[in-house]
Amino acid sequence: MTMPALRIGLIGCGYMGCVIHLSSLRRLPQADVVALAEPDAERREAVSRQVPRAAVFADYHELLERPNIDAVVIGLPNALHADAAINALQRGK
Repeated sequence: MTMPALRIGLIGCGYMGCVIHLSSLRRLPQADVVALAEPDAERREAVSRQVPRAAVFADYHELLERPNIDAVVIGLPNALHADAAINALQRGK
């Protein structure tokens, strides 16, 4: 039996988020990137072209409210990891 893909929300679409994490996630058949959060409008536009079927948000808190997300990958600057991780865990992600 094949397990369904894990529905991933990616928080942060800078170098770590998109160049490292997103490129790795897209190669995994067990991962389906269904949502992206990035505050920078230009990056948000660019990443929406890379993953056109993913929902895209300026504020990661909106991403965390989505019921169709199983887990998140945090690609934010290190100083922002704790808040994003705590918020994600509080919402069962």
